[in-house]
Amino acid sequence: MIRKTLSKGIIWWIIVLLFLLSFSPAMSTLNMDDYETTFKTNLGINKLSTPPYEDYVHAFWKLDEGNGVTAHDETDHSYDGTIYGADWSDGIANYSLDFDGVNDYVTFDDYDHLGFNKTDDVIFSFYLNTTSTQKGTIFSLSNNYGVYPNIDIFLDANGSIEFSFYVQYCGYSIYTENSFNDGEWYLVEIYYNGVSANPTMSIYVDGELEAEKTQWICHYAYAGVTEIKMGRNSNDSTAFYEGKIDEFKMIKFPGGNDQAKPDITGPEEGSPHVEYDFSFITNDPEEDEVWLWVDWDDGTIQDWIGPYDSGEEVILSHEYDEVGLYNLTAKSMDIWDDGPPSHHSIRIGDQPPDPPIISGPEEGDIDEYLQYTFVTNDYEDDDIELYIEWDDGSFEDWSGPYESGEEVIIGHSWTEKNSYQIRARARDELGVGEWSDPFTVIIGNDPPDKPTITGPNEGKVNEDLTFQFVANEPDGDNIFYWITWGDGQTVENFGPYESGTEIELTHSWDKKDDFVIEAWAIDEHGAEGEKATLAIVIPKNKAFIYNFNWIFTKLLDYFPILKYIIGNI
Repeated sequence: MIRKTLSKGIIWWIIVLLFLLSFSPAMSTLNMDDYETTFKTNLGINKLSTPPYEDYVHAFWKLDEGNGVTAHDETDHSYDGTIYGADWSDGIANYSLDFDGVNDYVTFDDYDHLGFNKTDDVIFSFYLNTTSTQKGTIFSLSNNYGVYPNIDIFLDANGSIEFSFYVQYCGYSIYTENSFNDGEWYLVEIYYNGVSANPTMSIYVDGELEAEKTQWICHYAYAGVTEIKMGRNSNDSTAFYEGKIDEFKMIKFPGGNDQAKPDITGPEEGSPHVEYDFSFITNDPEEDEVWLWVDWDDGTIQDWIGPYDSGEEVILSHEYDEVGLYNLTAKSMDIWDDGPPSHHSIRIGDQPPDPPIISGPEEGDIDEYLQYTFVTNDYEDDDIELYIEWDDGSFEDWSGPYESGEEVIIGHSWTEKNSYQIRARARDELGVGEWSDPFTVIIGNDPPDKPTITGPNEGKVNEDLTFQFVANEPDGDNIFYWITWGDGQTVENFGPYESGTEIELTHSWDKKDDFVIEAWAIDEHGAEGEKATLAIVIPKNKAFIYNFNWIFTKLLDYFPILKYIIGNI
């Protein structure tokens, strides 16, 4: 009985072992996406929590580990990164990360609090050492599928350092004047000052100002950031950086490290040669002492006075000599810097009309008659007259009278292809008001040409396939690409790119089917070109089908002893 029981156990263990071995070609392995998810979960870096802001060092990857696949954040925020491929090398003090420019990068995905708002002040500080002559991404923040915002720090092919900030159709880039790809270590500091309406970006290298620019950008909030990478583009696997990075630090002042706007109260109308009192209160976020500066908008300025306690009321008196609308401006300053201004309007005497508000079509064809609406309000409800400049050498002389607030419709046509700025002003019996904000109309804007799509016509399930897209814009405008992959995924507003610039994107399909890629271009003025298409076939992967009875019969043929043992059971 013992011998028979032992024989049965041996037989079944042999059968199970051989059965598993027969299936080894079809056994699934953990794919990279599962690996990355599991790896991040094990490291405990997937959790999202509101970070503390007691200190302004938002993240600091000292990169001194010297081994392993984790770039630890030295702050309490624990924005640890996962390293893919980059090697540990010598650094400024101890170690640094060395990127090969092919496929090395560090990911900080899921930390949306690493982003920042348009109104924040941010400093990026890091060391780099490189001899690369290819464009590479040092640090990148963006959204899924290339949707804006895109915030990138690049090493350009000529060795200059670029800071690029784009939100939908607006944004800009700045570049250092000098090159820094000579194999030496450099300290790079990039400042983004977002407190003002027109943010300022600056780049310093080893303490020397290399580039600076101030320009308006669209609204942007950190919640839009979902992809963060060091060493490559954050929304696709392109622009890999070649060289070393050390001691990467991000300093963020939420809402800016500036003062709150002073609260101004006082009369909103008055008479000439009468002195009026105005109240100014500034609340400093850090309870610092503050100084006050006031521009009375009549040619006189109250220079910095103080210091005053945070929240203290300051009373200043002023009188205006001339009739007019005055927009006084005040701002405060602590020992660090001055803050954003606040404003208060006061009308002295009878006022001229407000600047007209213009509305109407923003584009049209040559010789097309376009109609525009002009609305002007007069504070005293006086009748007004209008004067219009069409920006093509012609103008609409004073017409009217019209009532205050009345919609006045006047048309015009242009004979040449161009971008024109319409301006208007109004007058009443008192005098002429200020010019309106210019209203832009594009005449004869041609849409981009149909893109050319090149790439494979077939592939495998879950295989990364690379495609090239290029379109020309007849007017030389910058263009944005829209691409649909045929599987429900879309790349929107990818750009801007210069006309004729070829872009490259990678995509994979997760099922067998026939798909059609569609691509079209839109210029910076919103003109949309024709769609181009490319068909692609993803055939079904062959599956292994195993017949257990067939396998068992073969086992008996290959192992005759099994027949003998079974026959004796």
